[in-house]
Amino acid sequence: MRAVPLLAVVLAAGAIGLAGCGGDDDEPSVTAFCDKVEELDEQPDPLENVGEGDVGGVKDAIGEYQDALAEVAEVAPEEISGDVDQVRQIFDDLASSLEDDETPQDLIATAQQFQGEAADLQSTGQRLEEYTNENCDTGGDTTG
Repeated sequence: MRAVPLLAVVLAAGAIGLAGCGGDDDEPSVTAFCDKVEELDEQPDPLENVGEGDVGGVKDAIGEYQDALAEVAEVAPEEISGDVDQVRQIFDDLASSLEDDETPQDLIATAQQFQGEAADLQSTGQRLEEYTNENCDTGGDTTG
């Protein structure tokens, strides 16, 4: 089934900058952000164990991403809060679009509708990745 891999691409594009943070910075909001991102990075990917055709599993995974993004948004420094909010909004829109999906074919159709948003998430993810590289003790590693 193409829906889960396509959704995974959408999700990974938005989450790329949310990995591997955790340095000690003098600005409390940066430290809190890095600590939260490191904490979330240590958790398993919600889509990792979603089986082929598991519509409910995909919906649950999107919900987990929404929860994680809400936690990051609470501590995001002002200079990247707009980017985090953009990712959050796209995930919220995706979750809303998935509400009525009942079949794998429904998921595929929804995922195809979000291909444009995936492109937006790639550039936003790049900005978030650059921010974490510059402000968190990642050693240049954003894979965790």
